[in-house]
Amino acid sequence: MNKNRELSVRLAPWVRIPVGVAVVCGVMAFARPADGQIINTLRGFEKDDGWAGRVEALLAAADGSTDYFEFDLGAAVQYRTGRNRFRLLAMRIRRESQGVKIADNTLGHLRHNYDLTGWLATVLFVQGQQNPFRRIEQRVLAGAGLRVDVVEREQFDMLAGVAYMHEREEISGAPELGVVDRDRLSIFASVLGKPRETVKMDLSVFYQPVIDDPENERSFVAATARVDIIGGLYFTFAYTLLHDQEPPPGVPKTDQHVRSGLGFEF
Repeated sequence: MNKNRELSVRLAPWVRIPVGVAVVCGVMAFARPADGQIINTLRGFEKDDGWAGRVEALLAAADGSTDYFEFDLGAAVQYRTGRNRFRLLAMRIRRESQGVKIADNTLGHLRHNYDLTGWLATVLFVQGQQNPFRRIEQRVLAGAGLRVDVVEREQFDMLAGVAYMHEREEISGAPELGVVDRDRLSIFASVLGKPRETVKMDLSVFYQPVIDDPENERSFVAATARVDIIGGLYFTFAYTLLHDQEPPPGVPKTDQHVRSGLGFEF
């Protein structure tokens, strides 16, 4: 009889500087972060001045009839002062099955927002990524635009915006393509609903067409739900979809990921 030993641990410590330190530790079942080419930077921090940050790690392993290893690490830090907000995000994903690497994704994102009014803000960002399994040897994005806080209520938030961005991409295994430069629009919207104190639902959508070739578009959808059960115990469900109309050769146009599980906060 084969025996499997499985470990899946997700740690999420939140840091508030210099006020203090809060630690959140959760154990997630069937957790699987998306390997998205587009990172969702629209939410995750409060609007208080000063420093805020988080670190999340996922470790999963199994042996016996299944030989599997996964390590995911994500970190984000924000500094806000007056009308200025600076945010740095980073992600590293690595998966192996039976000694063969099946995923390897590294991404970093730096963003600045300046509040022009109580509901309108500028967007300025730069992003870099490497993902050999999607044949992305190197992808660098730089962009600027505007974000509108359409609705801000206790039970419902909505924001939308648009940005121009320049994309420089190098595809691995395709030297004939060289380095490709494109200009894209990034159109985005996000809705956060809190119908009850114990329930949160979040939907974010990105649509990024090439300016001189609109049919060459990239889009990303992320939907999440969280239900608090009792004390610090909660249930979470997330769905993500990534579509690239003209992906690198040999890479599928659409990726979908679903994850769900239980978590605990204290």
